Amino acid sequence: MEATAAALPWLNIDGLHRTILDDLLVQFQNGDLSEVEIDHLNRAWQSARTLAAFGRRVDRLNSRYVLPTLSNGNVSLLANAGLP
Repeated sequence: MEATAAALPWLNIDGLHRTILDDLLVQFQNGDLSEVEIDHLNRAWQSARTLAAFGRRVDRLNSRYVLPTLSNGNVSLLANAGLP
């Protein structure tokens, strides 16, 4: 059964992504992944090379402009992207 926003407790972004991934795995009947594989898949995007590149680009922008902080990510996501 698909989770709705009203039924969910507070979750950090990793927990929310995991809830969505679990729903997708059921929807597409992909039950042959182990718990370790599912956890790895859920967190794989955090180590994407684009996060480091994004951090460098923000640094370049920040050298010329005042940038406000606006993020729906958690602290580990921001740290992995090289953001303060």
